[in-house]
Amino acid sequence: MTQLGQEEPIGFGRLILTTVLIAVVFILWAFFFTPKKENPVNRAQVVENKEVETTSPPQKEEVKQEEAVSPKSDAPLFSEKEESGEIENSDIKIKLSNKGAVLVNAFLKKYKEKDSQTPDDLVSPLSSALKDYPLAVLTGDDAFDKNIKEALFHMEQKGNEVTFSWSDGAGNSIIKKFSLGESGYLLNYEISGTKNGKPLESVFIAFGPGLGKLTKEQAKNKYFQQEYVGYEANGKFEKAVRSKKAAEPYTEEIYGANAKISWSGVANNYFAAIFLPNDDLKSIRLRTIPLNEKLKKIHPADSDIILLSETKGKGAIYLGPKDYNELKKLKGTAFRMMNWGWGWFAEICYFLLWVLKKLY
Repeated sequence: MTQLGQEEPIGFGRLILTTVLIAVVFILWAFFFTPKKENPVNRAQVVENKEVETTSPPQKEEVKQEEAVSPKSDAPLFSEKEESGEIENSDIKIKLSNKGAVLVNAFLKKYKEKDSQTPDDLVSPLSSALKDYPLAVLTGDDAFDKNIKEALFHMEQKGNEVTFSWSDGAGNSIIKKFSLGESGYLLNYEISGTKNGKPLESVFIAFGPGLGKLTKEQAKNKYFQQEYVGYEANGKFEKAVRSKKAAEPYTEEIYGANAKISWSGVANNYFAAIFLPNDDLKSIRLRTIPLNEKLKKIHPADSDIILLSETKGKGAIYLGPKDYNELKKLKGTAFRMMNWGWGWFAEICYFLLWVLKKLY
């Protein structure tokens, strides 16, 4: 790719070949557009609210990173008022609220909708309507999780790093630290906590509901991919499928409970949010939320999803465009979130992309 103001001579033969390859991609896409569903490594099970197991997931080599600070749960620690913190770099601007220590906005500075002056935001308007935000922490204990959700965390910010701390003084506490580099779409996280005086060995981190704003035009377009979930289990790319008939308040399915899960993510037609833990995820859960008529005015679809990734608490989250070159920088098969199709059709697309890269 050249910069503005530069010209690159293109041979006529290469131009013809490129045109033919593009035509082949479009023909195959149109003919085989509807993908076949792949079964996850472990068959999805519909579950009700249950206590989450806390056995440690298998460990692997950790990325060099400072150890998370152990929360001090012997004294209450919280804020008297609701406030927010912002961290940003040349590519993304992150806004976090101290109420629950959650993600309120994730603005991609280089991406805007047509005729819009506001950068694209990866946080769906549904979050505000449902009072459920990305990066919320869940343990499976409803009472504990509710306290965390409503807590006003003490916030400290130093440069592009912000730390949220909360403790009730009765052995329950959570510390959440987030940071950005000078550029790029990776948001680093460290999460630790205690429950009844005992350290939490793993927690669920949420992303959703949804991913960005869904317009009426996109909802009506059969070629627009609404939110879907992918993950890598035992080195193989898998897809988690949302429930077609979600019950109130939601239907929850478990994936990869006995597998080595390297990463998990949510994507739509343009963007992706991918959890990249230092240690393998223990499991993932996919919640499908039915939307009533009021919520459909905000998000014009019958349902939406929340991805819950069970982690030991350290890693990074990719929040950015569904760009092949960006996704290829991530671990394992994360680039498969491009979702060109499943099975052999995806391999054809990879081959065609490789040919085009060689030509140019």
